[in-house]
Amino acid sequence: MNDRRCRYCQKTFRPAPYHPRQLVCSEPGCQRQRRNDYHRQKIASDPVYQQVCLESPRKWRRSNPDYWKKYRSDHPEQVERNRRQQRLRDLKRRLANLLRNTRCGLMHSGLLSLGHHCEPEGLSLCSEPRFGASTKVALISPENRFIVSLTRG
Repeated sequence: MNDRRCRYCQKTFRPAPYHPRQLVCSEPGCQRQRRNDYHRQKIASDPVYQQVCLESPRKWRRSNPDYWKKYRSDHPEQVERNRRQQRLRDLKRRLANLLRNTRCGLMHSGLLSLGHHCEPEGLSLCSEPRFGASTKVALISPENRFIVSLTRG
């Protein structure tokens, strides 16, 4: 009755008879976490292992130069999905940068209060500065639809 507690899921388990020092249960999630932790620790402590990990994908890409061209030609629906997602990520990043740059001016003008810093889940507050003193602020849904639009000018 040599039961142990798993360091990841905290469940009790019985170590394998041939691995009496076993610290992690056999659940796939715990084993995955154990391997990831080992990999991170090994990269941090072993410069040779770190270099091999860096060179391995480079070596594979050199030996398979047309892989992504072929994949994109064989999976056009994934290519279009990726483009849509990337456009949305780019838009969110651009609007977040614009909002950071104009938030102080909007707060002083009274159009944006501190309560708007806590955005509703699934929505984001965005602003788009215009030339001169006008600024447009909008609440955008994940589907990229404008819900509320305020203009200061």
